Amino acid sequence: MSVLVAEARKVPAFMRRDFLVMLSYRAAFAGDLFYIAIQAVMFGFVAELIDPSKLPSYGGVPASYFDFVMIGVVITTVCTVLLQRVAMAVRQEQMIGTLEALLVTPTSATTVQVGSVAFDLVFVVLSACLYDRLMDS
Repeated sequence: MSVLVAEARKVPAFMRRDFLVMLSYRAAFAGDLFYIAIQAVMFGFVAELIDPSKLPSYGGVPASYFDFVMIGVVITTVCTVLLQRVAMAVRQEQMIGTLEALLVTPTSATTVQVGSVAFDLVFVVLSACLYDRLMDS
């Protein structure tokens, strides 16, 4: 078994931890869902202002305003996660006193960093799917 595979098997443990932490803060989780719904409604109203005939088509498939919004929201969120979440996760581990315990385990620093953002990246995809469902209805 290679070292890469062994380290990759540790990432689901980080994801499980972050999922359980998210569920333990129910108000923040509900706030995130509410924020997604408010953004979807806001972009829906803005989309009504855009003339669909002015939007391009790609490969014969007409694009909508929401297609462009989704790309922007996902790219912005992924960049935010990748640029800020690792530093925030390290700081959070430091504040609650578990950073030292985490660093003395046989887990590489790269795995700790990847594991710290893995759940957030999955959550971005799920949020994008929720946006899509809200805008289709």
